[in-house]
Amino acid sequence: MLRENLDQATTVVGLDVKVLAGVVFTEIVADSALAADVRALAPKNGVTEAQLDEARRFAKAGDASPAGLLGRYPKMRAALVLARAASPSPAEIDARVVGRLAVAGVGDPPELIAQEPRERGRSRMMVVTPPDRIEHDNFASFPERLAPSDLLVINDTRVIPARLYAEPRGAMQRRIELLLTRQLDERTWESWAKPAKRVRAGDTLRFSDLLGAHVLDKREDGTVIIHFEGPLDEIERVGVPPLPPYIERQAPRESDKESYQTVYAAERGAIAAPTAGLHFTREILDRIAARGVEIVRITLHVGIGTFKPVKVDDVADHRMDAERYEISEDAAERLNRARDEGRKIVAVGTTSVRTLESAIAEGRFNPGRRETSIFITPGYEFKAVDKLLTNFHLPESTLLMLVSAFAGVETIRNAYAEAIAKSYLFYSYGDCMFIT
Repeated sequence: MLRENLDQATTVVGLDVKVLAGVVFTEIVADSALAADVRALAPKNGVTEAQLDEARRFAKAGDASPAGLLGRYPKMRAALVLARAASPSPAEIDARVVGRLAVAGVGDPPELIAQEPRERGRSRMMVVTPPDRIEHDNFASFPERLAPSDLLVINDTRVIPARLYAEPRGAMQRRIELLLTRQLDERTWESWAKPAKRVRAGDTLRFSDLLGAHVLDKREDGTVIIHFEGPLDEIERVGVPPLPPYIERQAPRESDKESYQTVYAAERGAIAAPTAGLHFTREILDRIAARGVEIVRITLHVGIGTFKPVKVDDVADHRMDAERYEISEDAAERLNRARDEGRKIVAVGTTSVRTLESAIAEGRFNPGRRETSIFITPGYEFKAVDKLLTNFHLPESTLLMLVSAFAGVETIRNAYAEAIAKSYLFYSYGDCMFIT
């Protein structure tokens, strides 16, 4: 079937591209028989062993650069189409081949990684209309980019200061750092410890005169289960915001407790901010409401899983950690009414997208508290969201894969190239993109 489909595409691209496409496809799905069949076509069509080896590296290596390969073989874009057509399961190719392209590195220059928060409401905003329209604007004009009939969904989770420092124990001179990663109940958390070897089950950790924790368990993967003892409000006082590692800080800043928090944050539980929401001011929210746009709050407590890079060769093998979300009865009713009336649903951030796509079934949004580990990759059919406001994301991240699924891989690649050329700022404290 592979050979048949490749032969049918002769009028579309050259034979050398078809062979390379076949190599990429067969390596990713690990079919040795098909791989041998495709490699046999190579010398007949002017494809060198070096080209084949490069295509194989592209297919298998997590750090291979598709941008570099596309530069040397401009028609490799068409090769993706051919690989998809050659498979009895196109959705599998979307998830594996196109997914790998989506996360394989945009090459963001370090100087474009925002180190300081932008003034709220004043960040730059790229407006992307797939497949290829790009406009440059400012977030101050975001309200005017919305139609009065739109429904805007915001994630009102509140970031807790999830990085804590315990007093040194025994002969230690440096404090023990703990990062809270997942809440199990009101007082019990999964956490990461550094240095992990200094923490054992049964230990007692002391964060202040008022707050301590008992180590209930230490798992094989190094995860430490702790149970807080003392007033939980003390976490807000002694903890620091768990800023991503690409935001370099010599020492924690008290100001980050405010800047790394949306103005509408309400429900405590996230260990990272839903960063698309950082652009909003109360005045901008008032202007949105004044246009007649309905604003609905949902909650997803952002966990560590959102930011785990995709390191597996086959993205289908990547596993998302579960995150807790809640949609109220009122929110579900308003969302369903908007769908019934044919109105557009605009999601603020990838966390809102994941919540809405998890909560919809048979065309209806279901209220309640649940967990989701939904992993959205290119080829996913969106059921809940029509427009998306998002930041510029890390290469090899599930966030970038979701955005690529929403707008299209090639659309996002072109948009990111334009963002770099125009010196947009990237990641949590950076600029934003509105995909319409």
